[in-house]
Amino acid sequence: MYMEVLFSHPHALALLAECFITGLILAALRRGQRGKPEPWRYLLGVLCGGALAAIVVAVVQLRYLLTPHPALNPDLALWQSLLQVIAEELAKYLVALIAITNSRHLYRLSSAIVYLILVGLGFALMEDTLYLLLPAVSPLPRLLSFLVHAGTGAVIGYALGRYRFGLAGYRYLLGAFTLAVILHWSFNLGTTLLDRNAAALITVAINLFVSSRVYSLYKRTQLEEYKLERELMGEPEPTKLLNS
Repeated sequence: MYMEVLFSHPHALALLAECFITGLILAALRRGQRGKPEPWRYLLGVLCGGALAAIVVAVVQLRYLLTPHPALNPDLALWQSLLQVIAEELAKYLVALIAITNSRHLYRLSSAIVYLILVGLGFALMEDTLYLLLPAVSPLPRLLSFLVHAGTGAVIGYALGRYRFGLAGYRYLLGAFTLAVILHWSFNLGTTLLDRNAAALITVAINLFVSSRVYSLYKRTQLEEYKLERELMGEPEPTKLLNS
């Protein structure tokens, strides 16, 4: 009975799926951290920070970016959508900076990418909660967008961690932010295509690529973290023979 009611409300089902995926990713990130893992309370606080950023961005967009304009043409609408994406990515970035202001919460290279992923997930959960309150909004694009937020967060988090530990400069950080904006904007534009087959192909392709960044960049960060620790301790890199 309860399952029949649930499946008759796809918006609620989509939100439950997002909450479940968020829990899996959060547990996997915490379990994958080397050494002492971050406390649950702090990680959940970062997640809530992303949700708060989504509310702030929603207010800004409704006030300044989504207001109808009599002279608005397709070109202006295109740039307006770009400004919306920039506002969203910038808000996630600022929340992450607040999360790592205290140095004791960024004592490993992978912490930055973990925080940005969690900020992206919290942002997406709140954004989709607001979007899915509207019956006209389709749940599937929102579910795909949910993963895009985590993926673009991973891209920025990887660059932020490298910058924080002196492995990259401002240009690298700016380049990562630009890449995240382009990927996010491309996904949003793909959802607006009139050709539904092309829209589905483009959005799924972008989603798969961006979502894969969550795993690959996190693993790359852990490898760089391991090498940095061995260099600081003055230990030689283990040979393949010793590892076998």
